[in-house]
Amino acid sequence: QSFMLLSLILPFMQSKGKTQGYLFDPSTMEALQNNEAVLHGLNLISRLLSEGSSKYIWDTLGWDARDFYVSGKCGLYVDWGDILSLSFSSKSFINGKLGITKLPGSRVVYDRTLKKLKKCNPSLCPFMNDDGINYAVFAYGGWGLMLNGQITPSQQKLAFDFGAFVMGPTISKMDVVDGSTGMNPFRYSHLQEKMWLDAGLNDTTGTIVSLIQSVTDALSSSNIDIGRLPGYHDIRRNYYDALMKIMDGRTGELVVADLNDENNRVIELEGGRQKLLPLYRSALGLPPLAEEASSVSIGMIIGIVAGCLVVLAIPAVYFLTAKQRRIRALYNDKVLA
Repeated sequence: QSFMLLSLILPFMQSKGKTQGYLFDPSTMEALQNNEAVLHGLNLISRLLSEGSSKYIWDTLGWDARDFYVSGKCGLYVDWGDILSLSFSSKSFINGKLGITKLPGSRVVYDRTLKKLKKCNPSLCPFMNDDGINYAVFAYGGWGLMLNGQITPSQQKLAFDFGAFVMGPTISKMDVVDGSTGMNPFRYSHLQEKMWLDAGLNDTTGTIVSLIQSVTDALSSSNIDIGRLPGYHDIRRNYYDALMKIMDGRTGELVVADLNDENNRVIELEGGRQKLLPLYRSALGLPPLAEEASSVSIGMIIGIVAGCLVVLAIPAVYFLTAKQRRIRALYNDKVLA
């Protein structure tokens, strides 16, 4: 459930677009969890869970908790789009009663200069709506197809063709409208109401249109979260553990301080700031820092000088040995399909 947790904390932490990031400072790679915004988000979610359900449902049941919602035992639920298809099942209590909307935003966000929560203004929240609410979209990622590099080219093609077949519009639409597959809309054709109606989902309340609109708004957001990096799974788990500590009554300030330390430790275990900072900035769509660019430039100069020396050395070796030599390729140029 850590991705749901991050989805709800994100609007407090990211307000200036996808290049801002919210997990780490994109200039220093220092963790950004030891602050009142993250604490506010954790406390809010803890309160929602304590008053609405229980830690047990969140921590132990996981996705099985959606049965509470579909059976009518729960009135408000944060979930993937699968819940739409499940609501149309024959055993569903919520068929015709379901409403879908995007996750809430916030009127206050973390000011990284003042290091405190501040009310949104055009400078602090350039993407806020007319009501002064900052929405930030958590992009979980996606599914991928990986091929073993040791298989033959013909096997690679077979695997790639199979993936293209499964993910093509004809087959994938059947998986997307089936709430048991875990597949949510990932093609533009999946965002057409007709596809859902043709699948037999008799929608009389506009729920399908609500889902399509929510997904469309998310994909077009200028304040979407796209910062992924090595160790991301451990970082998500650290957030989840922090929430459990808050729900167990631990002092909030100590919890977020520990969370900050744990996430900094993840960076060190994954190779350190110097290694991960360029990767994080690249994921956010940011250019290299000045020192990174300088090191690249120096590397290019060294490469050019070394290349010139090699070029000069080749004719010398040729004349000394009086026989032709072939230059062998240093790298295998085969690329997986």
